Amino acid sequence: MSPTAPTPVAEPAFALTPEIVKDVAASEATATIALIDLSPALAAPADQDPVSREQAEKQVADLLVGSFRETGFAVVTGHQVPCELLDAMAAVSRAFFALPLEEKLRVGFPSPEVIRGYEPVPAPDGSDREINLMESFLINQPSQVRDMAPGSAQERLWRWPSIWPDQPVELQGVFERYYRTMDALGARLLELVALGLDLPRDWFADKFDRHFSNLASNHYPPLDDTAEGQIRNRPHTDHGAMTLLHRPSEPGGLEVHAQGHWWRVGFEPGSLVLNVGDILDRWTNGQLPATPHRVLVPAGAAARQGRQSIALFQQPNPDASVAPAPQLAAAGGRDRVSLEAAGPHISRKELGSATVEALLGRRETSR
Repeated sequence: MSPTAPTPVAEPAFALTPEIVKDVAASEATATIALIDLSPALAAPADQDPVSREQAEKQVADLLVGSFRETGFAVVTGHQVPCELLDAMAAVSRAFFALPLEEKLRVGFPSPEVIRGYEPVPAPDGSDREINLMESFLINQPSQVRDMAPGSAQERLWRWPSIWPDQPVELQGVFERYYRTMDALGARLLELVALGLDLPRDWFADKFDRHFSNLASNHYPPLDDTAEGQIRNRPHTDHGAMTLLHRPSEPGGLEVHAQGHWWRVGFEPGSLVLNVGDILDRWTNGQLPATPHRVLVPAGAAARQGRQSIALFQQPNPDASVAPAPQLAAAGGRDRVSLEAAGPHISRKELGSATVEALLGRRETSR
């Protein structure tokens, strides 16, 4: 990726000030976000000696953490996800979104708190709030975790099984294979993050042995030229630990906020975009910041192309603490200690505090 602007310095997490939200002017420069080859850490030769292997792994870990420190983002190649799987996932997603709306709605969310299945482009609600101009299909773990009371609010929020459409017939198989592949990659990336922070390699492992990570395939429908500069996806920070994003192509629109400005995120074919979410920000006491980002409607003919993105959102065990790692508690400069567990935090951001407190009770959301 060719740098065309100074490397941005990330904002503190949750820094969605009114000025950031209301700044709808399209950026004029591309952010210098590190392009990192993961293959020395993920595809070491079988005959490589252990010392060289560890050195190569630590070098990649330091590059990854360094990029996260600066921008909250990284663009990675050498991720070992087969191109065939990336292409299949993009193709089956396009086929699903091309179905008639009434057919897609048959697998819509069963209720607002059950984030599984199809979510259509929202209708304007009459308020001044920008709507997200995209439709999505979301799944959770292929193998359902059964650790919540049947019928409970906790089960509805965090353990509801995935919902599958009849068409395309190959969709479930492709989605489940993609989920498992990205889930395994995400676990390795967290090991690298731990190494780059001088934490034990397995520091994150016990926080993800009952996770509820969501896989979302998103479609931004084509728009006419009059939509140029509109918001396709409102400014936000991601809820979970890390997001693994694949862009089959990029007509334009993904932007990150830093140094008081919005910057375009450049496109590298075949790459993945990684970004830090709220939970990883808290675990690292702000050393790795969750950076506000958004999607705008690009200019001219690019708006008429539509846009596609596929994201695995790493979401830890619902009862995992989001307090900083003890080794980092005083290192990030924030000393932020949270009594909130991961599940309630993520659900609050998705549904709103009032809804989650009504479902779980105030004590559950702040334990």
